[in-house]
Amino acid sequence: MSPVAALVGSKLRIARNQIASVRNESKLKVGVVSIAATLLWAGAYYAFYEGFLWLRAFGIDPSGAALSLGDIIMARLLSVFSLALFLMLIFSNVLIAYSTLYRSREVGFLLQAPVSIRALFLARFVECIAFSSWATAFLGSPLILAYGITTDAPWPFYLAAAAFYVPYVTVPAAFGAIILLLLVRVLPRLPRGTLIAAAALAVGGLFLYLRARLSAVELSEDTFLPTVLDAMHRTQSPLLPSYWASRGVLDAAEAHYASCLFHFAVLTANALMFTWVAAETAQRLFYRGWTGLIGNPRRRKRPPGQRLLGRLEGALGALKEPQRALVIKDIRLFWRDPAQWSQFVVFFGIMAIYVANLRNRWPQAQQEVYRSWIVCLNIGACTLILATLTSR
Repeated sequence: MSPVAALVGSKLRIARNQIASVRNESKLKVGVVSIAATLLWAGAYYAFYEGFLWLRAFGIDPSGAALSLGDIIMARLLSVFSLALFLMLIFSNVLIAYSTLYRSREVGFLLQAPVSIRALFLARFVECIAFSSWATAFLGSPLILAYGITTDAPWPFYLAAAAFYVPYVTVPAAFGAIILLLLVRVLPRLPRGTLIAAAALAVGGLFLYLRARLSAVELSEDTFLPTVLDAMHRTQSPLLPSYWASRGVLDAAEAHYASCLFHFAVLTANALMFTWVAAETAQRLFYRGWTGLIGNPRRRKRPPGQRLLGRLEGALGALKEPQRALVIKDIRLFWRDPAQWSQFVVFFGIMAIYVANLRNRWPQAQQEVYRSWIVCLNIGACTLILATLTSR
């Protein structure tokens, strides 16, 4: 058995034991989580199904001889969804790879085992893919199923969607791992205050840029559709892995199997190539980055009351015990784990894009029915973000 197979096999046994331990959990807890997950999946499927039905009836030719505008928009939406998912997976894989490669305690023991850095990285790389892709598979499956049912796609469409998914999520995972390996090799030498200031400036600059770009276009009934189609057209570049995946799945839905196999071969070849590049990068940079991270010299410690957390403890003096101790403990845990506070950067970045686009109003959105839906969607988005941040 190869070292990679042995390490992955041990993780699979641990996962199997954790799944088996669910029988020891509270039945109420298991039932609530199962019902909530089922309702979430069913709700997503219903929303996608109704949305695709509405799009198919949008701009349809009465004679049925030409392709409807709704079919074109549906195909473009899959490309937009694939590209957005690709970019989100890159960022999430940077965070997950950091926790898996550098923050895990067992990495120090594995480095002393008779296992090469390349084999260690590949084993942890498989774990990163599993952690980062299971949620996208859960939320993406109702979209694929709804699209296949509304378009009467043949059964190879569903097999193609499952086959394309594995190499598709591998490419952003490799990108995220390479970015992390390069960052860790450089960033441990920079003070934390500099990193926080740079992140704040980046988020602020992104907000100002998007606000200037998005507010420059006023949507109206005449410009709405051309603007949307132009934005979707930018996701059709043949150099994007998201385009290979979406185009291959759409070819399977249209029974163009030769083109589907071509795009699958291109995506798989690039996934293998980027995985090899990530493994070679890890072979050269991982150990130096890991030792530099754990051996990074600390700055001169200030008295406890003069540090940021110490001043925050003083500001929380109005709270009574034990609530004050619990709040301080949670703040300390949050501050010391970059995988947690970096999630705030993601959510606030998405919120910045949303706020920057508030001026870009569609006249139809002023109708009462759309205003009610927008309010409900805003409340739903806020509750989902709150649930994500509080369940960390």
